[in-house]
Amino acid sequence: MLSNDDRDALNLTSDSTEANGLFIYNTDIGCVEFWSGGNWIDLCSATPSDSIVNSITLSSAANTNAQTVCGSTAITTIRYSTTGATGATVTGLPAGVTGSWNAGVVTISGRPTASGSYTYIVILTGGSGNGMATGTITVNMVPQLGVIHGNAVVEKGATNLNYYVTPVSASVATYTWIVPPAVGIIKGGQGTNTITVDASSTASGPDPAGTISVTAINNCGTGQASTIDVTVGCGAYVSSTTDWREFMCYNLGVTNYSANPVKPSPDIYGARYKWGTGLVALSAADDQNPENDAGFDADWTTSAYGGTSPIGVEDWNMDTANPCPSGYHVPTVSEWSGVVTHNTVSRTGTWINDGNYTTGIYFGNSLFLPANGFRLWNNGGLVYRGYNGYYWLSTTTGVGTAGYCTIFDSSNVNPYNGITRDYGFSVRCIATK
Repeated sequence: MLSNDDRDALNLTSDSTEANGLFIYNTDIGCVEFWSGGNWIDLCSATPSDSIVNSITLSSAANTNAQTVCGSTAITTIRYSTTGATGATVTGLPAGVTGSWNAGVVTISGRPTASGSYTYIVILTGGSGNGMATGTITVNMVPQLGVIHGNAVVEKGATNLNYYVTPVSASVATYTWIVPPAVGIIKGGQGTNTITVDASSTASGPDPAGTISVTAINNCGTGQASTIDVTVGCGAYVSSTTDWREFMCYNLGVTNYSANPVKPSPDIYGARYKWGTGLVALSAADDQNPENDAGFDADWTTSAYGGTSPIGVEDWNMDTANPCPSGYHVPTVSEWSGVVTHNTVSRTGTWINDGNYTTGIYFGNSLFLPANGFRLWNNGGLVYRGYNGYYWLSTTTGVGTAGYCTIFDSSNVNPYNGITRDYGFSVRCIATK
């Protein structure tokens, strides 16, 4: 007694003359067959087995051959009845799903482990004809998102900030975002992979003001949340490691408030100022125009370039000439000294005197100062951008000749130095207590 598979394993051909007249009992068809020298002839029909036209018919429930399932969930078993076939091959199934043929029945079952839309093909073997069937299995997984893209440090009150995740698949029904009030409010995009946020105008502190999170939801469930910690406002410790003070996130005179304030870029460099005046000596756009690198000769001392600095011994007058917005002022020497003393200092960039915009220094995690260089006192020529950092302080040292500034480079930070007041430096404003 042999099954179809056992019989076919004999590998008889027309050259196997020694087997002519061999009789077997075929357990699959329940009949006696004999080898005629070229075909197996079953005595029940006296018809060669390879001349029987094979056929295949879906025998499981309607539409089981076109189903959508969630990953790791068993599919509804798919079955096909076959006639005239001695076997079948099944291809195109998702991982975790298998197909087999036994006693004239094709069975497809399992738990898919990979998302996608799969078209499978069943091809009959044995008999004549082209018995074949196709179907689809669509697999959706619980969506797992990648990282949230967006600024981790933002200016207080900043508007139209974008946060987004890469879409996971078309099967995702919705995205659910949570923005805590300490960070801001969602202005648009809820339900999509991108939201627009207006930052809080009141949050402050050295730690993340809150955590933005997003989850994706489809018919298979809710995926794990992706998160990003966001600090609203920039600052550093000043008089001690408990006295955290807010600074403006950008150098004064910046125009692009959507730029990341802790990532080096031309957008965060701002304008140039002379000590003691509330006037812009050189706008950010003019400062970054290579045509102005050589300076302006005698024009640098005119009112168009910030005028002439005061010559008295008084500190920079924040009542009459404060260049900072309301609630902020140019830092004092004691405030800058405290920043240098009470915060971890780290650096990024090349520190090469080639005019680059990639270099700067961090005080803690949310105060970054680009290595801006300076403009010369006599003609406004550009010096040391990408190599040193120069920022005005509001404290003076004497009559007309020196106002304090902070200087840093690739290895040192000097919180104050005396220098001629008509140099063009940057200003980073600190919040007034």
